[in-house]
Amino acid sequence: IGSCSIEYTCGNWGSTFLVDAKGFSVDTAASIVIFYYVGMALGRFLSEILANKYTSWQIVIAGQGIILVAIFLLFLPMPSIVSGIALFFIGLGNGPIFPNVIHLTPVNFGKTLSQSVMGLQMAISYIGILSAPALFGLLAQYIGAAFFPCYLAILYIAMISGVIALNRTTGKCKSGGQCV
Repeated sequence: IGSCSIEYTCGNWGSTFLVDAKGFSVDTAASIVIFYYVGMALGRFLSEILANKYTSWQIVIAGQGIILVAIFLLFLPMPSIVSGIALFFIGLGNGPIFPNVIHLTPVNFGKTLSQSVMGLQMAISYIGILSAPALFGLLAQYIGAAFFPCYLAILYIAMISGVIALNRTTGKCKSGGQCV
């Protein structure tokens, strides 16, 4: 739910954050958010290339690391353009996460249960897609669009918590951080 929530919240509210909190013009903010989607596409493309060398779990963990650094950049008092660059990297890191988690479903839950689990994963992802951007919109009315980095950090924590719970439930990661 966290990955899809981040994806759609950034896509729906990234330009509002850039306009209201970072002072970009509407046209410039809309142009910058295009690079967020370029990052998503590039992340998914690179995931396919890297799949021959790295496991799906390694790609997921690398993507989560990129997102963490990018969200951290949104908090720093740096030139406004850094926020646009951070959105690109959020897209780059987030791009491969959902497809790789779906790909890992038969490995994590077995082939017998994988169809049922994938259906549940899709349903939960749609809940995040529908609710997370709407909730941010409500919060932004009262708190302001500058809350965007905090909101993404909360969604990131939800995503990491889900991955940790998955690993504990399935036992697919060893204590040294090596995941199958």
